[in-house]
Formats: sequence, structure tokens, C-alpha cells
Amino acid sequence: MPKQLSGLSTALDGKGAKHVQLRELLREYILQHAEPGTAIPSERKLTEHFGVARMTVRHAIDALVAEEVLERIVGLGTFVAHTKVDLQMKLTSYSEEMHRRGMVPDARVLSFEQMAATPLIARELKIEQGTPVVRFRRQLLADREPMSVDE
Repeated sequence: MPKQLSGLSTALDGKGAKHVQLRELLREYILQHAEPGTAIPSERKLTEHFGVARMTVRHAIDALVAEEVLERIVGLGTFVAHTKVDLQMKLTSYSEEMHRRGMVPDARVLSFEQMAATPLIARELKIEQGTPVVRFRRQLLADREPMSVDE
């Protein structure tokens, strides 16, 4: 949602609770115009724009936060939430799972190096400390968005 509030209707119709109407106006605007990670205007600016009490704005935002449409980051503000990935998956490859979800999988190699096994690595792999091992790190992506880093 852009800093300026142009394009955001102020039409609360008086039917039903104001915070519910405001929640739905904000939801519609977010779904149609805002990218994930975008900051929404402050409660004060929304209060001025809609001509409602700050508590009304807070209730509407709280409801959208509870529904994971918005997310609050303490000290920074309220932002349009990124879509959550369903973590309930069968044992499939990452690429298969992302295709199943309608997303485009990709990966970036972050590092690929030979190194001596540290005490921790040696213990975990049950090899001698100092034995040459390969360390491979990659970032997994879905629709060009980072999902995880594997090592």
C-alpha cells in the first residue's frame, strides 16, 4: 500500500460495525494493490483518512494480523504479509513440492568448497578431524523468493 492513500476508498456505509467495514476495505485494497512486504500507513494516517477513531483502525488491523494478511514488526510498523508455505508435505523433492503448489522452483549455489573437517563435522560424520570434506551451500527459491538455505 503506497504511503499516499489515493485509491483507497473512504466509503464506510454505516451498515454494521465500522471496524469490520474498514477491515474489508483494507483487505480489498491489499489484495488488489499491495505487494507482500509493503508497509501500510500508520494508524494515525488511517484514522485521519477514514475519519474514525484510532481504536476502530486498531481493531481492523488486529483482525487482518490475526488472519495473516498483515504482519506487525515491532519498531518498524505493519506490513502486507508474505503468503505462508504449507509445511504439511509428503516426502517429495523440493522441486516436486513447489510444482505441486503452482510455484516455480529454483536454487542458487552460495558456496562449494573443500575444507578440513572441523571437530563438530568430524563427530557428526564419524570421520577423523581434518579429513577433507566438501561444503555445499545453496539457497532454495520459489517464484524467485528465498525459501531456505541448505548446507
